[in-house]
Amino acid sequence: MQILNMSWASRRHNKISGFIGSAFSGFFRQKIVKDEVFFSQGGTRLAHYGNKFLSPCYLVDISEVQDREYFVSDILTELESVEPDILLFLHDQFIGNNQQSMLAGFPDLVVEVWSKGNDKREIALKKQIYSSGTNTEQWYFWQESNVVERYIGGERQKDMNLTEILVTKDGFQVDIRDLALED
Repeated sequence: MQILNMSWASRRHNKISGFIGSAFSGFFRQKIVKDEVFFSQGGTRLAHYGNKFLSPCYLVDISEVQDREYFVSDILTELESVEPDILLFLHDQFIGNNQQSMLAGFPDLVVEVWSKGNDKREIALKKQIYSSGTNTEQWYFWQESNVVERYIGGERQKDMNLTEILVTKDGFQVDIRDLALED
């Protein structure tokens, strides 16, 4: 059995994900968002089909799930999963399993904060999985840089920078300029 080692979070990693998490939590507390929302800052696994060593991996399209109860009780727990730093379901539906903190569906936003310790295979795998959601926005932060890679589905968008206010495709603004590295 081959094990893919995941890197431990650093102080900067925690600051970046913490500041983003606080910004989104503020939006939801102010009831700017009225739809049903799921937001997680770590601790929630996102289910996917495929095996990270043998086949392509992709998110679960819940519109294809015929029997949701059966899916949650018998299938969801058997699927592989990843754990993003930030996970947001704003418009898209999801199916969840409370006992194991596992969700299936296409998130609206996924955030990952990479470090030198992240294995290239881990990064490629997560990008492959997240990009299978054609409308899933992804932000990838490198701890040693101010550049934020941005994708929607598999399409790379214009990079963002921590020296500017970050804006999601839905127009949410996240101001974490205090975390920008000095030149």
